[in-house]
Amino acid sequence: MKSADLNSILANIKANKKHFALSSIIVIFGMAIRFFNLGNPQTYVFDETYYVKDAISLIQNGSESGFFVHPELGKLLISLPMRFSSLDNSFLWRASAAIFGTICIALVTVLVKKVLCSWTFGNFAGFLFAIDGVAIVMSRVALLDIFLTAFVLAGVISVLYKKSFLAGVMFGLGCAVKWSALYFLIFFFFYYLIKEKRQYFKNILFFTVVPFFVYLATWIPYLVNSKAALGKNFFERLWVLADFHRQIYNFHANLTAAHSYSSSAWQWITMSRPTAMYYNSTLPDQMQCGGSASCVEEIISLGNLFIWWGGAVAILFLIISLFIPTFRRRLTSGKIIICLSGIAAGLIPWLPYPNRPTFQFYSILILPFIILSFVAVIHYFLLLNYDELYFNNNDFDSALSLDRSYNKSIIMPLFIIGFLTFIVSIYFYPVWLSIPISYEKWRQIVFFPSWI
Repeated sequence: MKSADLNSILANIKANKKHFALSSIIVIFGMAIRFFNLGNPQTYVFDETYYVKDAISLIQNGSESGFFVHPELGKLLISLPMRFSSLDNSFLWRASAAIFGTICIALVTVLVKKVLCSWTFGNFAGFLFAIDGVAIVMSRVALLDIFLTAFVLAGVISVLYKKSFLAGVMFGLGCAVKWSALYFLIFFFFYYLIKEKRQYFKNILFFTVVPFFVYLATWIPYLVNSKAALGKNFFERLWVLADFHRQIYNFHANLTAAHSYSSSAWQWITMSRPTAMYYNSTLPDQMQCGGSASCVEEIISLGNLFIWWGGAVAILFLIISLFIPTFRRRLTSGKIIICLSGIAAGLIPWLPYPNRPTFQFYSILILPFIILSFVAVIHYFLLLNYDELYFNNNDFDSALSLDRSYNKSIIMPLFIIGFLTFIVSIYFYPVWLSIPISYEKWRQIVFFPSWI
């Protein structure tokens, strides 16, 4: 990092102490939710049975054994805390996910701050991500998607700050977790080229060559330690790696196995079929849920309905705004495109494959952009009376806070929306954190038939 960049960051922190203090509180609060009772349940949850075993293989052999369907970086990250203690410690195999889930809170804050030019709305967005069910669940299970989300978010933020080399690195790391990061690279690569009209050749290299070599570097353990590569020279090992990629692609392209919790991409935002990752109705101590004769615990990737359904309405508003200029004003076409590009990059790749089993928890990747859309529309309506201040002040956030009506017209509505959202999260939190509850209480929470 250049000294000028570092000085700029330090100056920004100094000038926005209160906002950074609030950001820190929100991140710590979100971290507490993610780490609370993280080791429960002590058995594998959903696809943890694959990824944790892959992580153990990386620890023991330096590479995964046999055939695996995603690159190794995500499993490597899962393995890091496990290297310090027992390999069968459920807290440790989920610790990396909780750490990256906490980092995502800060990244969402920065993303929204950059797009809307407001720390107030950035912190509000970070709070929404901190208390959403999909974000909480995916930060508390040892799956790959929270790592993918963190790298993609970092890549998009790098694009917005015009750090194309860093963007290439982050997108390359995202692809090394799951290939679906490639779609975000493509969408935001074109967005960057349209916005940044200088140094085309260098930027093209940063968005193509850099992520390719970053991605390739993450396969070094496989090239060195896998049984398929042992005894071969460098070029033969590269051929083995290329053939292994062909096998992975064929697996994903031809996957049609049925699954009871499969959910098509068009169903994700409406929360039609969230993924039940764990369910146990045979708890030994019925006193855990008030002595009820029927005591259950569940983990289900069910989002906060206030956020997701409100986000769905916001997305429709943004799409309409693209075609009706009088709606735009502060919601410029560039900001709308950022919101919709993130959602499109996370949904469109799955739409052509209706027969392929896909799951609602994949939507963690678009959740930051749903929240961005939701907050952008709230920002639009709350600031209708502040156009002159918005367009004629470089430090809009600080200038707005000096306005006498600021607390009444901005902070109070955000507080009310945040409070209502928090109440919804409290209602659903038992099925996010695997809290033992009575069967009757569980049925009240999972009230839609398609959620069971």
